[in-house]
Amino acid sequence: MLAMKNISELVSKLAILNKYSYKRFRSPSIRRPGGSLEMERITKTRREFEDHFRTTLLTVVGGAFAFVMALFWNDAIKETINMIVPASQTVFYKYLAAVLVTLIGVVAIFAMTKIMKKAD
Repeated sequence: MLAMKNISELVSKLAILNKYSYKRFRSPSIRRPGGSLEMERITKTRREFEDHFRTTLLTVVGGAFAFVMALFWNDAIKETINMIVPASQTVFYKYLAAVLVTLIGVVAIFAMTKIMKKAD
């Protein structure tokens, strides 16, 4: 009889403890499984992932196209310098072209950054 009394006390204490911790630590989505709060959270997370994925994909593809364009411009500028400039002064004009292209690139990036900030 003593063992039954201890077991029943233990069970009742565990039930009280379990009930207390369930009330204290549960989140709204656990209270209502499949409820609207959980679905809103899942939908929001899915949309955030899709937006991030789309942005990353556009950045990667845009970077790849920019790299290919830079390679073509590199060849075009090299050939133009070789046609116009005498062979003895080629190095000076290559550096001059590199500086000019860098300046144009910096100005273009700065302008695009300002345009993007205005769009936000």
